[in-house]
Amino acid sequence: MVKCRPPGNRPLTQAEVAACAPYLDLQLALVRPRVILAVGASAARRLTGLTTPLERLHGDPHPVGRYTVVPTFHPSSFNRRRGRQDQAGADVGAARRALDDQGVP
Repeated sequence: MVKCRPPGNRPLTQAEVAACAPYLDLQLALVRPRVILAVGASAARRLTGLTTPLERLHGDPHPVGRYTVVPTFHPSSFNRRRGRQDQAGADVGAARRALDDQGVP
C-alpha cells in the first residue's frame, strides 16, 4: 500500500495510502492481476473499498473490477494472535481457488 514502512510499524494513515495510490493504480493497470492477496487491513480497505473488520473479511473473495481481492492478515499480526498464521494459510488457499475458478493453471 505504501512504498516505505511507517515509523514504529504503526498503522498507515489515509494520507500515506493516498500518496501511494497513483503508483499502485498504475502497477495494477500494467500487471493486470486476476487475483490479489491483500495482506493487512490497509490493503484490504484500499483494494475492496470496504471498511468491514479484517477478522470478518479475510479469506472471502471480493470481485473488484477486473480482479478478485482475497484479504488476509499481515504477517506482523502472527505473533500477537494465535492461529492467525493458519488462517492466513487458508486465505492463500482461497486465493488459489479463486484463480482455479478463473481457469488459471
